[in-house]
Amino acid sequence: MKKLFIVFLGLAFLFTACDANIADTSSDGQESSVEDPSAEDSSEDENTAEEDSTEENTSNDDNSAEDSTAEDSSAEESSEEESTSGEDNNSGDDNTSGDDNTSGDETATEEETSTTTSTSTTETSTEELVYDYDTSVYKTYQAVDADYGSLSTDTASIDGSSQSYVYMQDDSDSEITFTITASKATKAMLSIMSYGVGGDKENYISLNEESLGTFSSSDSSWETSYNDYIKLVEGTNTISITKSYGWIQLAYIKLENPREVEKVGFTNFVTSPCDSNANTAAKNLMAEIAENYGKKIITGQMDLTWKDSIDMDGRVYSDTGKHPKLMGYDFMNYLDSYSGDGLSQVEDAISWHNNGGYVQFCWHWRVTGPNGNNSFRTYSSNETDGTDFVIPYSNGSWDTSSEYYTQLISDIDEIAQELKTLQTEGVPVLWRPLHEASGNIGKYDGGTAWFWWGNSGAEAFIALWRLMYERFTDYHGLHNLLWVWNGQSKDYYPGDAYVDFIGQDIYDTPKDYSSKYSKFIEAVNYSDNPSSAPKMVALTENGTIPSPSECYEDNAMWAWFMTWNDGNTAEDVDDVNNFWTGEYYNEDEHKTEVYSSSYVITR
Repeated sequence: MKKLFIVFLGLAFLFTACDANIADTSSDGQESSVEDPSAEDSSEDENTAEEDSTEENTSNDDNSAEDSTAEDSSAEESSEEESTSGEDNNSGDDNTSGDDNTSGDETATEEETSTTTSTSTTETSTEELVYDYDTSVYKTYQAVDADYGSLSTDTASIDGSSQSYVYMQDDSDSEITFTITASKATKAMLSIMSYGVGGDKENYISLNEESLGTFSSSDSSWETSYNDYIKLVEGTNTISITKSYGWIQLAYIKLENPREVEKVGFTNFVTSPCDSNANTAAKNLMAEIAENYGKKIITGQMDLTWKDSIDMDGRVYSDTGKHPKLMGYDFMNYLDSYSGDGLSQVEDAISWHNNGGYVQFCWHWRVTGPNGNNSFRTYSSNETDGTDFVIPYSNGSWDTSSEYYTQLISDIDEIAQELKTLQTEGVPVLWRPLHEASGNIGKYDGGTAWFWWGNSGAEAFIALWRLMYERFTDYHGLHNLLWVWNGQSKDYYPGDAYVDFIGQDIYDTPKDYSSKYSKFIEAVNYSDNPSSAPKMVALTENGTIPSPSECYEDNAMWAWFMTWNDGNTAEDVDDVNNFWTGEYYNEDEHKTEVYSSSYVITR
């Protein structure tokens, strides 16, 4: 009997422990563990693809050499352009697709908000953060102590004191290599202190002979740049600075503990729509996104606007067993009596919303310029079918007598009717118009912007953004919109009063699952008041999907991600134009890990 009694006691203890474990893996339990940084310690050119592959596959080639070292934004745009060229090749149209925004209706009561929030499915997972940090590597590494070959050295006033630096000019063999020894695999925040000689300069950086892209050196002062997370392997690591432009003075690199980096952007962020008359649906949507911001990332997938027969949600579900929470649609084909695919986007969005999903819309807006070309792409040396349309705004005022102003108003009014249908059906929209406005300016293809709405300059772009905002909200009474801006340059920011979310479009190296921290912080700083009232930041287009756990570790918890669509191929085909299907950008195992992560929200 004693033995039997002991057995019963053991079983009772086991069942109690199981119950406790089950409770810990509940939705609430996960969120609390995600918020606790100590749990971790225990345990973004042509952006090689997105836009290039969406709009101009041909432009990808142009940028591949330079772009691989360029900023993520240029890659994104070029890949989006390629994607559109895919459309053109198949449907005779310049097609690309985009994201959407959702909005709502009046202030929601706490009861309404909690009811709406309950539709968000939080997936449970056994994923844990178990990074074992080697704190001995966190220090400053002086350039004069590195291997710099025959490069010269000198001193300058840096950080308030006289310090030595290495002078890299434009010699083909210019390279400065730092050696870091780690006792275990670890992560670190890397920054570079440098100065550009005779102008801003951009040069290459690599870790263990693998490219980390580029970093910039300002000619206005000694400044730190790069500011991104890296992974060191156990043993010897090399960080190399090599010449692109050259002509920099390099003082040091610094490695810091990721857990000591402030969670920029997650304090006092804006949670109310910029539209003071936003309806309840819009307010509820923004409240749901805000509730999870910094804790969980909303999964998103772009629809294939120019090929109705390809079901992007179906492809995601086939590969992961789950649906994305957010679906991206596009008004690309809604003007000029177009009769091809992509004309059921509004109906599809209503159905998606009614099934518990979020909706985002963008608009690859085609206009006809003086050259007679109707396109959203800008005319350039290798875009001869692009439009030369110029926004009729200068010296602080609109030329309202211009035929081009009339065309803008007519097009805005036509799309407003589609958005009214969504509002009538109770669908809030993450509205992302006029995207990537500054993309490509001053870089490739003669320095023109990829899209006409950015090619007339920042002042005209901001005027167009505000014109659309006021026309939609004040004239058409559209209050179901949450405004998502991703102009990719502070100069193109229309102001906090006209923006709800700030987005980044990042097309970088295939299978690079890093958090894109530096681009995240860049986006936070686009806000008018980034330290006191930042806007929430989203990854509004992406090729590779960042690892959700790395986003948490790096304090780069995007509000959502939006993987770009596929080209016109069957499922499981590896192709530069397939951003979801196949394994060109994201391996199947990674897709499954992302969609089963405890740090994401699926439908």
